[in-house]
This record gives sequence, C-alpha cells and structure tokens, in this order.
Amino acid sequence: MDFYLLLTGVTTVILLLAWLVWSRTRHLSFPLGIGLIYYWSLFGAWSIVQDRLGGASGKRYDYLEAKLFPVMLDEHYLMTLLLYAAFIILIEIALLLFLKPGPLPDETWSAPIEVSHGVLLGLAVLCGMGSYALIREPLEMADAMNLSTYMVTRGGLGELPPYFTIHQLLSRGAMLSTAIGLSILSSGSDARLFLGSGGWGVRAGYLAVAAGLFWFALILGNKNELLFVGIGGGLLYLANARRPRLVALTLTGAVGFVGLWLVDTLRGLPLAAVAGGLQDLEPAHWLDAAQFVTSSNEAFSAHFSLYGALALNVPLTYGESLLSMLASVIPRFAWPNRPPDIYLHYADSIGVAEGQGFTIHHATGWYLNFGVLGILAGALLWGWVWARCSVDAHRTGPHRSRFWILWGRVLPWMFVASIPMLIRAGLEGYKALLVEAFLLPTVILLLASTDGKVCRMLRLNPTRRTPLLAE
Repeated sequence: MDFYLLLTGVTTVILLLAWLVWSRTRHLSFPLGIGLIYYWSLFGAWSIVQDRLGGASGKRYDYLEAKLFPVMLDEHYLMTLLLYAAFIILIEIALLLFLKPGPLPDETWSAPIEVSHGVLLGLAVLCGMGSYALIREPLEMADAMNLSTYMVTRGGLGELPPYFTIHQLLSRGAMLSTAIGLSILSSGSDARLFLGSGGWGVRAGYLAVAAGLFWFALILGNKNELLFVGIGGGLLYLANARRPRLVALTLTGAVGFVGLWLVDTLRGLPLAAVAGGLQDLEPAHWLDAAQFVTSSNEAFSAHFSLYGALALNVPLTYGESLLSMLASVIPRFAWPNRPPDIYLHYADSIGVAEGQGFTIHHATGWYLNFGVLGILAGALLWGWVWARCSVDAHRTGPHRSRFWILWGRVLPWMFVASIPMLIRAGLEGYKALLVEAFLLPTVILLLASTDGKVCRMLRLNPTRRTPLLAE
C-alpha cells in the first residue's frame, strides 16, 4: 500500500507541475513531452506494484525478469521510484524557471518561409535509396539465413553492420523529409512557419514515398524512427497551421499507432515471412493493438534499468560517457574499439546475454556516471535545454542567418519528438539529439527553401526573396 501511496503522490505532483508549465506556455507540446517522460519512467511501476502485492495486471514483462533480474518491492525499488520522480519533477521545475511566460505570439515568427515540395520529395527518395544501398547486404544475409532483419541489422550476430550510423541518418532524413513535407502541405496557404504549394501530383508523390518508407521500416523493425517522425510531423503541423484539422490529425495518429503496432508485431519475423505475417493477422489480433502502449517492453525495460543498477550494485564510471560521446564522432569502421557507451557498461555489469538488446533510462545513465547527484544534474540540464529550445524559437529578424532562423523554428517540436529516443539513452543521447533531431531537419529545410541554392539550381522561384530575408 505504501508504494501505491508513493506513486499516487508523485504522480499528483507531476500532473500539477505539468499544468503550471502548460498555463505558462499554452503549448500542448510541454504536457505531451512530460507525459512521454512519465511513460518511460514510472508508468510500468503501477503494474509491477500491483503484481507484487497480489494483483494481476496482465502486463507482459515477465520475460524481462527472466533475462535480466527479478524486481522486488524492496528498499532498492523504493529508491528507484523516488529517483525517477525527482528526475521528472526537477525537469518541470527547470522549465518553470527558464521558460518565457505566456504563449508564443504570431508576430514573433516574422514571415513564413517558402519551401519546395519537389526538393523535399527528391531528398526523401535519395536518402531512402542511400539507406537501402548501405543496408542491402545485411538484408540479403538475413534472407539467406532465414533470420529477422531486425535482429541482423541491430547487432544480433555480434556486431552492427558497416556504416550503420550513416544508414540510420539517411533513413531518418528520408522519413523527416516526407513528414515535414506532408505537414507543410496540410497546413494550408496561411501557415505560420512554412509554406509550400502542391497539387494532386505532389500529394500522390508523398503517399507513394510514405508507403515505400513504411514498408522499409516494417522489414527493418524501425519502430522508434516512425514514432520520432510521427510526433515531430504532428507537432509541426499544430505549430504551422492556423486552423488545424484536429479530426484529420486524430485519424492520422490512429493510423500511425496501428502502423507502430504492426512494426512491433512483425519485426521478429524473417524477411520472407513478413508479408505472410500480415495476411495471417486475424481480427482478434487487432485487439492486441489496444494493449500495445500499456505492454511496451521498452517502457518496462527502461523502468527496470535503474533498479538493476541499484540492486546489483553496478559500479559508477565517473564520466566515461563523456569520453564515449566525444569518441562517437569517429565512425566505428575507422575506430572499431572506440570507448563503449553507458548501456554496454550496464549490460556487461548485469550479465546481459550476447546478442540481446534492451534499453537504459536516461536517469540511469546519469547515475552510472555520477551517482545520485548525476541524476539531479541531468534533470536540470534536460529542463534547461528544453526551455532554451522554446526561447530560441522567439529569436528572429533579418540579423539572423537563414540557418539559425530555421534552427530556431525546428527546436521546439523536434525536441519533444526526440524524447522517446533521449529518455532511453544515457548522456550519449544528446549527440543524437543534436545531429538527428536539430541539425538534420534544419539542413533539410535549408535545402528545400525556395530562395536557397538548391532551388535556384533547379530554377524553382529563382528570383523570389522571402520577406524574412529582406533588409
């Protein structure tokens, strides 16, 4: 009962602070982001506490205990809940301290920037083809060995495929170009941030590219990438459209949710069996989609990680993640034995079987580097970075270069889209945040700007200048 009281109390505090953050900003991205952090931090605790006190939650996480460690309602689990709660609450307090009060007024955005849908579609196709070219050999290997492509491409045979990082970057570039384009196209002609005209040909092009990329994600098991671009595209649409069509957005979200469930359900199948797996899904199986969120293995795995670090007395690394993050700028093919990230330290310490991949909570990563003080410092840093993303969105004017104006406009919505990725990584997650969530969409929009070099070479609005860049 004490654990229930603790969960109820900290959840109430988190909800109250989330409401205060929303009342200060009037932007739904903040309570959405806090909800995502709560989901990967404390959501699983309700089921674990219920099951350990004699209830029956029905959640499927027993296999994690069999492969990792049993979870008991002991002093280590109590500390786990308290530290996760402190992590979330400190993020919210940092937001309240560093955020500008009041909603973002329309006049601070200056003029919308025009983009070319032709360039966005071209980038999506080129990045998708490049990603496939780099991963083609492992795909063929998985097919020949009748193994899951997800397992083979994610290191299930002992190591990641060559150029895997570049493949991931290109894959995200293709998905982001498509999601950004669809969001802008759906925003209408009076959009706030980005404008782009296109007829039925453009719409058909986006649908064809989106279908191809979804199939690619399905056979690779790229669930997290789909979640990333789905949240990012949806938030961009809400920020960009003056009159968002919430019904259409809800239906699109529902379709995307089912897509995520399909990827999660089928990614363990060999390549040759994926199409058959789709056909074999009976009507009763579709009811499992409703339990997809509540039974996420990644949410439970992330929740387990801090308990494992405490209960199994995993040694601290005293900042080795910083060295790993610096070393990660060098490709693995050039430095095969570069310093490992904090997850590998965690996995080796608790005895995760070779070829098994789970996840680690962001707070756990900070703890394994600097102890409890690391968790507190990591929460304050998270909140400060999140608040700065919103503050930078206010910065505009002709004195700023096009790159930094675009950078400021993508930060608020892409940070929230990155939370599922960042919350399941250690300190090293900030590198992916910088490159994949901030730099990549900024470069995509820079290339697609109708007064940019690419559009001029393609003779798309070669003489037009946006008011944003005018003297």
